[in-house]
Amino acid sequence: MDIHVLQDVRLLGPLMTTIGICISILLWNLNQRRKSLSYTILWRHPLLNFKGVARDQLDIRFRGENVSSSQLVVIRMFNSGHLPINLSDYQTDLSIKLNPGAQILDAHVIETMPADLEERFKDPEKTLVERLDAEKIVIRPILLNAGDSFTIQVLASNLIGNISIAGHVQGISRVDVWRENRVFPTVLTHFGAIVMAVAMLGVRPSDLVSLQFEHVLPWMLGFLLGYVFLSAGISWPRKSEGSFV
Repeated sequence: MDIHVLQDVRLLGPLMTTIGICISILLWNLNQRRKSLSYTILWRHPLLNFKGVARDQLDIRFRGENVSSSQLVVIRMFNSGHLPINLSDYQTDLSIKLNPGAQILDAHVIETMPADLEERFKDPEKTLVERLDAEKIVIRPILLNAGDSFTIQVLASNLIGNISIAGHVQGISRVDVWRENRVFPTVLTHFGAIVMAVAMLGVRPSDLVSLQFEHVLPWMLGFLLGYVFLSAGISWPRKSEGSFV
């Protein structure tokens, strides 16, 4: 191909459009192949917020245990990727781990998405909470499609420090606290800014003075294209914590 053809400014608009579409498709496909399992702590507060001298006179018990100083924690675990997590993917059972010395008094599922998630167990007697140990809650393996979730309420005493998720799932390095992936909108924003800068540098003042719009128009189209990408990246909607659809 003649190199002079590539230098024709009339090709800049279609060329930049093609590059932008290719980058968008590539990032989208990479994102669609992602397998991820995340969790978020929706609630973690003392069971009693009662303060003052009168609190020392309270004696609240649960199954015979004094829970006046216990904490109530609500944890949501969900498939934050786009690929299903099958039963065969679980290399070990998942477990919610508390700090050494903590004591789990109660833990049960209060919400699932979809609502009939636990019906995937063939045995109707089985639940997501397989067993409770002193410092951890063992989760029974279950199929989790994209967006599926379950929420567990935990009552624990001597709870300090962070809560973590332990276990191994094939294709997932570790289960982390959920954070929104902003790679795609960030790339769109920077790409749009670069395209706009290149388009501005390509316009010669003499073309504007002499009204040579046939030379200016391709750069204007490139500038508008960059503005579209920039605007899309900046206004890309953010997911609220715990929203993963």
